[in-house]
Amino acid sequence: QEKGKKPYTYERLVPTVPQGAVVVIPKYQEKWILLEQFRHAMRDYQTAFPRGYGELDKSGNCLAGAVNACKEICEELGVDEAMVGKPRYLGDVVADSGVCGNKVAVYMVEVKEYKVQVGYEGIQNVRLMSDEEFVAAMKEKEINDGFTLAAWSLYRANVGEE
Repeated sequence: QEKGKKPYTYERLVPTVPQGAVVVIPKYQEKWILLEQFRHAMRDYQTAFPRGYGELDKSGNCLAGAVNACKEICEELGVDEAMVGKPRYLGDVVADSGVCGNKVAVYMVEVKEYKVQVGYEGIQNVRLMSDEEFVAAMKEKEINDGFTLAAWSLYRANVGEE
């Protein structure tokens, strides 16, 4: 509160688990895996990379980001942990700092296989996209998920030019 200013209310969202939220960029045979998933807040479907809230382990501690990234991929793509490579950390994003200050870690992983988990957490389909197809989908406004767009930007900044 600034000195001499009238107090005002401000709404914000505070996550129940303060850290460990992730966005995961999965790669399968040189293509990106994206989910077509129903998003309740928008009441519509989005094409996006898998993601998940921070979670607690059995001891009540926050799961490390890399552990949560692997867990999310296994759940949302229906694979065993042995089918997922080591997650590579790319950086953090904040989806909407006007409402929520939660930092979300972005990871990239290689996936050896996957299954379409229709119905699991609103998943309708899985789409595989090359770099060119991903860029075309952004241009055609097929991809408008802020986490996915931010994760792609971090990927391009960290890995895309290697």
